[in-house]
Amino acid sequence: MYPHGSSAIDRPPVTHQEYCGGVTLICQPMVSASASVDIWIGAGSAIETEEEQGSAHFLEHMIFRGTEFDYLIESQGGVSNAATSLDYTHFSFTVPAAGLATTLPYLAHMLSQPRFDPEDFEQEKLVVLEEINYCYDDPEWVCHQLLQQTAYNAHNYGRSVLGAYPVVAKLTLADLQKFHRRHYTPANMTIACTGAIDIALVRSLVAENFLQLPYHPPLQAGIIFPKANRCVKYLPQLHHARLLMGWLGTSAERWEDGLGLDLIATLLWGGRSSRLVHELREDYQWVHDLDGGFALQKYPGLFTISATLEPEYVERTESHILRTLSHMARGKISPQELAKAKRSLCNSFIFAMECPARLASFLGYHTMLGCHDLCNHWTTVYNEVVMSMEIADLQYLAQRYLSPDRLTVITCLPHP
Repeated sequence: MYPHGSSAIDRPPVTHQEYCGGVTLICQPMVSASASVDIWIGAGSAIETEEEQGSAHFLEHMIFRGTEFDYLIESQGGVSNAATSLDYTHFSFTVPAAGLATTLPYLAHMLSQPRFDPEDFEQEKLVVLEEINYCYDDPEWVCHQLLQQTAYNAHNYGRSVLGAYPVVAKLTLADLQKFHRRHYTPANMTIACTGAIDIALVRSLVAENFLQLPYHPPLQAGIIFPKANRCVKYLPQLHHARLLMGWLGTSAERWEDGLGLDLIATLLWGGRSSRLVHELREDYQWVHDLDGGFALQKYPGLFTISATLEPEYVERTESHILRTLSHMARGKISPQELAKAKRSLCNSFIFAMECPARLASFLGYHTMLGCHDLCNHWTTVYNEVVMSMEIADLQYLAQRYLSPDRLTVITCLPHP
């Protein structure tokens, strides 16, 4: 079996990690002209109560109201981004190295002391509500949200990150302020800094600008129980059918299994010569497009396969995919096929980590998830785990996670 992360405990860590002012701080100097910062906050949609749905995403919007952060970044030729997910909200930027000393304190002030202006709140609520309406006009979003909702049932992962329109419409400024006080605290933050950085300077900036506030433990989203589900929906916006298949995979506690699922995904649709792409699109020409992936999360994430195709090919495409996974669960993988997938996955990781912004995102996210050994030894452990996987390991993972009792199938069809 492939080695677990504990195999690297006796090595000195590659990244520098410490607690600074209550914040988990990760620093990875690199040869670069730029500095990248990625801040992860344990305030995603999965911790919202029924009455708070949409608060995490709404608050992300409000953080920027009344600020000149975008101008500060763009005036230096930098880039910035922010996003809300199921588990976390994160804010990131990349600037020339000299700009870090002014940009990080500015963002810290925004996160710790947002400008909660009543007029801004009402204007931004209209923006958020319009975004919700717009998403329901997007068939791709509707299909994938239906997959999430059906697969996770009553669990909070089944909700839209944007929130439900009626709930968001009732949110008050006081509601957002309460959500902010509870979750935007140093002890609930992870900051990853990479590129042309000085660790002593970063430590000083974080200690001076992130306030020591009390930590409130976040709400837990509960246990997910696998259950086979199936749903068919007709959507007027569609010109082609969509077939979405999702299996409940592993959680961050077993991140090595997550890398194994990434390897299986590479075998299935990682390029034109991969199994499903070659067979379904190139040979049989049953599908116009094929995609998928696996996202490691706090709770079990979905291993997904999605196809764009004509309605008459839906049933045979699903059968072929299930048959392919059944073969994999019986160990029908050639050594050459596996070796190629390993090289592809490891090289993709290496290339991605050469970019300071991508590395900061990887280290911040996986540290927040608790994958400390993977982050402390990212230069070696990722590739070691992937390259050590054998056919029997993938056979085990296919049997454990990609079984019919963990499968949700969504078929979205154009109106007849």
